[in-house]
Amino acid sequence: MGYIAYLDYEHLDNSLFLKSLAEATASQDSGIVPRIFVHSDSEYTERLIQTGMMRDDARSRAIRELNRQLVALFADYGVSAIGLNGYQRKIASFNPDSDELTIDHGYLSSLPSVSILIISNLVHIVGEDEPQLFPVQRYLSELTSLPDVSQLYVFSSGESPSESNIDRQETHFTTKPEKKGTKMILPRELIGMTLDSQIISISEFSQIPY
Repeated sequence: MGYIAYLDYEHLDNSLFLKSLAEATASQDSGIVPRIFVHSDSEYTERLIQTGMMRDDARSRAIRELNRQLVALFADYGVSAIGLNGYQRKIASFNPDSDELTIDHGYLSSLPSVSILIISNLVHIVGEDEPQLFPVQRYLSELTSLPDVSQLYVFSSGESPSESNIDRQETHFTTKPEKKGTKMILPRELIGMTLDSQIISISEFSQIPY
């Protein structure tokens, strides 16, 4: 059984975290299928707005660029990745009239199992030419219904690995999950979420399944 891991706003702008994430993913059993990483935008949006872009345009561009950058980052660590935005091939399509989000489970299940999937919450809107950002919590709720997805992982807010954790020549993670009682903080965009999930650290993530 596989998992979905959500990459939050804060962590997407943390290069040390992202490099450690790629290293942790590379250390996992490749037999875990599927492995799906979901993301939205990051602080990069604000930097684009400072150049004069409108917010909606900036968020859309930031998400597209983040998707490509994540694919390249994982590739640097030997992890094959497929990057998609929800609007592509109408994988994720929202109908405002019926308030229904449709996920193309068949297409997602047909993707090569040897690759991880990186998908954004930029979705197709029925009757609209331009894709739009979809609320993260509801998006995750729909995606967790995919076949063979047994767990939603969320990374503890504020976690920032040290430089020693990104040495590509050897793995620096602990051999067991963090001690019980370690303070875990839910990312701000997920506060109030009722969906079952596990808040996890990078060291724990590298040990899946543990």
